[in-house]
Amino acid sequence: MSSDPPRPLPVATIAIVATCVAAWLLQLLRGVPPMNAPATTLVDWGGSLPLYVLTGEPWRLVTAIFLHVDMVHLAINMIVFSLTAPHLERAFGPLRMVAIFLVGGILANAGHAAWAAVSSGPQDFGRLIHVLVGASGGLMALLGALLVPSLLAALGHEPYATILGGRVDRNLLGTIALNIGICFAIPHWDPTVNIAGALAGLVVGALVLAAPWRRDTGANVARFAAVGLLLAACVGGLARSGDRELLVELRAQYDAARAADH
Repeated sequence: MSSDPPRPLPVATIAIVATCVAAWLLQLLRGVPPMNAPATTLVDWGGSLPLYVLTGEPWRLVTAIFLHVDMVHLAINMIVFSLTAPHLERAFGPLRMVAIFLVGGILANAGHAAWAAVSSGPQDFGRLIHVLVGASGGLMALLGALLVPSLLAALGHEPYATILGGRVDRNLLGTIALNIGICFAIPHWDPTVNIAGALAGLVVGALVLAAPWRRDTGANVARFAAVGLLLAACVGGLARSGDRELLVELRAQYDAARAADH
C-alpha cells in the first residue's frame, strides 16, 4: 500500500505571516490603535507615501508591504496569503515564492507612486499624500505568477505545469479581475496597486521560471539577476519621475503642516 509523501512545511509563508503580525503587534505596543490607524501614524511607521517615495525615501516601497491599517486589514490579507503562498512555495520553492511576493509588492507600490506622480499637478496633488500600506500588491503578484505555469505549459514546457495544467484557469482570472474590480467599486480605494501587482507577478513569475528545463546554479543566478535588474530599473526610473521642483515644494509644505500638527 503506497502513501503520498509528506508535504513540506511552507517555512517562507510562515515567516512572512509572522513578520506582518509582529509588525502589527509592535505597533499596538507603541500605542497605535488596533482599528483605523491614522494616516500620519502609518507614514511614521514606514507607509508608502508617494510624495516621500519620490523625494528620496524609496525604502518605503518595502516597509509598506508589512504594515496594515488595522486588525481586519491584517486578517484578510494574511488569510488570503496563507491560502495562496504555500501553493507557490511548494511548486516553485521558497526563494522563488519570496522573490515574487517581495519584488511584486515593491513594484506594485512603485506603480502606485508613479501613477501619483504623473497624475498630479500644482492644483491636484491628493494622490501624492495618500499613504499606502498592506500586502495587497504582493498578493496580487502571487496571483499573477500563478498564471505563468499554465502559459509555459501551453508553450510545451512541462516541468512547471504542476499547478494549472496546460490551460489558463478561468477561476484564477476571475479572482484577479474581482480583486481589481472591487477597488473601482469602493470609494477611496486605489486600483493602481492591484493592477500593478498582477502585472508585476506575471513578469517576475516568468523571469524566475524562465528556461524551466535548466535547473543548474548558473540558470538560477541568471533568473534572480534578471529580477534584480528589473527591480533596479523600475525603482531607478521612479526616482526620476514627476516634476522635481513641484515635489520638493510640496514636501516642504507637507512637512511643515505635519510639524504644526505635532
